[in-house]
Amino acid sequence: RMIYSDVLYRLGEYEEAINNLKFMSEEYPIDEKYFLLALYNKKSGNIQAATVYLNNLISNYPESEYYKLAKLQFKTFK
Repeated sequence: RMIYSDVLYRLGEYEEAINNLKFMSEEYPIDEKYFLLALYNKKSGNIQAATVYLNNLISNYPESEYYKLAKLQFKTFK
């Protein structure tokens, strides 16, 4: 699903990519999933959803390798 979501994203099919990511296995790292959902939502113009995913990542996964990237992305919304 990850590769398929990436292909959809690159083709500009943002909503389909988002929906595909939402159905990924719970075994997939949630911090990466939140980060990708934030990026995909941002690209689709849904800043509110992107902000929610970034906030969840920042609040719940401070040790994540995506933590600093999420904080940088969050700053671009201001």
